[in-house]
Amino acid sequence: MTLLKNKVISMLLLTALGTSLVAGGTSALFTDTASNTNNTFAAGSVQIETAATPVFAATDIVFNNMAPGDAGTKTISVTNTGSLDAWVRVKQITTSGALFSGATPLTLNNFEVYQIPAGQSKTYTINYAFKKAADNSYQGANGIADIEFEAVQVKNNANPWSIATTIPGGSVITVGTVEVSSSSQNLVFDVSSLFTPGLPGAWPDLNIISPNGEAFGYNGSFVNGAGAQVNTSNTSSSKVSYTGYASNPEQMTFENPIEGTWTIQVRNADSGTTTAIVSSNQQFQ
Repeated sequence: MTLLKNKVISMLLLTALGTSLVAGGTSALFTDTASNTNNTFAAGSVQIETAATPVFAATDIVFNNMAPGDAGTKTISVTNTGSLDAWVRVKQITTSGALFSGATPLTLNNFEVYQIPAGQSKTYTINYAFKKAADNSYQGANGIADIEFEAVQVKNNANPWSIATTIPGGSVITVGTVEVSSSSQNLVFDVSSLFTPGLPGAWPDLNIISPNGEAFGYNGSFVNGAGAQVNTSNTSSSKVSYTGYASNPEQMTFENPIEGTWTIQVRNADSGTTTAIVSSNQQFQ
């Protein structure tokens, strides 16, 4: 019994010794490590700047001595001083004073949304119109306008101010409205990405409707007949032309227009469904 017990103990000792040798052999293998340290991460920035000088200067005779019927445009440059490309628009135009109040006030608007690469600038157009119907209560009136721009990153972010609208074949949607003075004027805006065909052959037309219901489009098609004056099927002497198709910015030119609110529509003249992407700031409102 003692002999058997000693054999068992000896076998256990040998097994333990073998295990320790295997373990010892493993620890003797050549090894090494490498480190990649000091990895740094930094967030980009979205920052824009514009001139501190008012775009509508008080020393400018046009804006210091306005008369009913005056209309036109002024430009202002915006620079992307951040490290990221940015979508930039006029967020709001805040006005105060008697000239911007009442039944027929001076109106200011902007209809552009642009992508500005980091370190670059873009020119925005402010449209203004003082209705010819303005009465004597506006004589000597003053007003102040503050133009606020807004920027948001382009990276990982589609145009946040676009509204995609599906237009079935033969259907019409209203994009928005715009105030027009009775004098000839230009309306500058951005519609380069307004129309995106959803199916081959689906192509929408642009239509402008005057305050008295006359249509300025469709037959002449502002999109397909860019640059042509359109006054088809109208009894008035008003004419509207569209220029700048497929470039920035586009503009409509109103000649002898009826004063008031004009409606802007899009019609899908084809059978296939298409998508209209309204990329204009404030959707023409």
